[in-house]
Amino acid sequence: MKNKPRGYWQDINNVFSETQKFLEKHPEYETIPGHDALIKLGYSNLSHAINRYHGGFYKFRVRIGGKARYNYGSWKNLEFTLNEAKRCIQELEVSTLPNSLELLKLGYSHLAHSIQRYHGGIRNIREKLGESQKIRKHGLWKDIEYTIQETISFFSKHPEFTTLPSADKLKSLGHGYLASAICRNHGGMDKFRNILSQHQGVLTQKERLENLLQNYVGKENEE
Repeated sequence: MKNKPRGYWQDINNVFSETQKFLEKHPEYETIPGHDALIKLGYSNLSHAINRYHGGFYKFRVRIGGKARYNYGSWKNLEFTLNEAKRCIQELEVSTLPNSLELLKLGYSHLAHSIQRYHGGIRNIREKLGESQKIRKHGLWKDIEYTIQETISFFSKHPEFTTLPSADKLKSLGHGYLASAICRNHGGMDKFRNILSQHQGVLTQKERLENLLQNYVGKENEE
């Protein structure tokens, strides 16, 4: 997929050819899959070419005779859009629907545009999905204690992490606001990890003191 001549991916015939090669190598797919599936399988150039030069996955599937899940009118239907949002969350393996910019970058342009054009924006869709709002009160992310609590919440949702991941990883998991707050307001990821470690140390010390106090009270009661 690398070292192609200049202008290779702009040529629709080349993209058709690369798509055919992909389908022959991956017979489990009836038609070209979405952006994330192609990226995971090592076909990032093909995915970017479809999105950037050839109208996106919906138009491209139609052109190659592949199956499409919807037509343009479907996006005006709220229930359909909610189902597509749920499918997006499942495919990305994230806990909340990404924002519009992230959706565009991840290859979900139709979903992003329909949410903004027909359904009142991302906040409205998140509310209908039962998600807590990601946009917080103005200035709240500047509060270090608030950001620490949101980080603790992240760990409770993602117990597979024992330390705070990178900003890019946080964004890919749907925690872009947390990543931005850390980088913009709290000195960056490395400094915030140190702050978080100190905070956890204080909590641990507090727990030890509470245990000592409980033990002392228990002995006093026994006497």
